[in-house]
Amino acid sequence: AWSVEIGEHRVQQSRALLHGRSEHAPLLGADDQRQDIDLPEPVGAIGIAAAGLMEWPSGVMKFSPNIAWRDEPLLDHAAKALGVPVVAENDATAATWGEFLLGSGRGFRHVLFVGVGTGIGGGMVIDGALFRGAHGFAAEIGHIIVEPGGPPCGCGNQGCWEQVASGSAVTREGRAARGHARRLVAQV
Repeated sequence: AWSVEIGEHRVQQSRALLHGRSEHAPLLGADDQRQDIDLPEPVGAIGIAAAGLMEWPSGVMKFSPNIAWRDEPLLDHAAKALGVPVVAENDATAATWGEFLLGSGRGFRHVLFVGVGTGIGGGMVIDGALFRGAHGFAAEIGHIIVEPGGPPCGCGNQGCWEQVASGSAVTREGRAARGHARRLVAQV
């Protein structure tokens, strides 16, 4: 089985092997996200995981603030281009299900997943079932406002959790602090 993860900075493919192991390889660079994908061998199905509001079960990316996609029919595009069954899911929701089935959530009935990277995403398993909510957006926790009036977010709000605690936020704040330190040294 093949999977494709679409992120702000890279597109990565994975091939599932026996016994839960997998191989990972970069597929495309950040600037090539709409490039054609050639499957390296025959596959029976494809799973796509992408950051943003992935509508379930249509596989339409309704909104992805970090990739700037709006109403992008990922599932339909991939299924037509590749000719195999495709499922498209929010990246954190897919990670939640993977942890529930094969990772640190195995053996538990309830799982709460928090993923921190470019942004912050979440997922939930309740009574052994993946909880998506009405349209698949149930655990979009990165866009909870935690600092009213804080840094602007790609979603249009200010002070979203991912703007103050994600990997991107830590990098931004670190760069700002480094610049501040340099200005202080220059003044001395």
